[in-house]
Parts: sequence; structure tokens; C-alpha cells
Amino acid sequence: MRCANGLRRLCWRLLPGLVGCALTPVCLADSWITGLTATQVVTASDSGGQYVQLLVSQPVSNLAGCASADSYISRTLPNATLAVLLSAYTAGKSARIYLSSTTCDPPTGRPLFTSVGVMN
Repeated sequence: MRCANGLRRLCWRLLPGLVGCALTPVCLADSWITGLTATQVVTASDSGGQYVQLLVSQPVSNLAGCASADSYISRTLPNATLAVLLSAYTAGKSARIYLSSTTCDPPTGRPLFTSVGVMN
């Protein structure tokens, strides 16, 4: 009986944190976003350097709670990222991106992805 009371107290102590965690983007993990249909692939430079911007037909996943969630940004290997996204776009294939759950692109305020792939 004593163990059950101790366990009950522990659960009540953890409950606010677990509920808060479930309601905020901080508790989400980085993840692959799949089945994306590119509508535009843009490359440009700004104060943060060269980047690739991916605009898609689906709603943008905003795991990190970024200020501007209209597209995705990558600053990782811009030339290779651009090549993969353009290949998917021209072949009519879906893309997948590995999206950060904690980091937004500082200059643009958009969700940041670090890897990209082409899906069948």
C-alpha cells in the first residue's frame, strides 16, 4: 500500500510537466516529413549565406514554432540539396526532408531542414 501512495505522488508531480510537454513543440523530436510535393525550389543568399527554399503544396510542418511557416529552408550543402529537390520536382516525385524540431533558420524565421531525399 505504501508503494502505491509513493507512486501516486510521483505521478502527480510529473503530470504537469507531461501535459505541458504534450502541448508545446519543444517535446517533439526531429523527424522526417515525407510525401512533399514541391511547387517551387528557390536558391538565394542573405546575411546567413546561401540557402535553398522549398515551397510545397501541403501545409508546412512547424515543429520548432518558427515565426514564418510558409516554406522550408536548408543551409546544409546548398548545391547538393538543390540538385536533389530539382530532380524530384522535374521527375514528378515526392520529396522527404529531415526537419529540426528545435531550430528555425535565423535570418528568415522559417523551419529548417538538414537532409533531403527523393521518394518513389
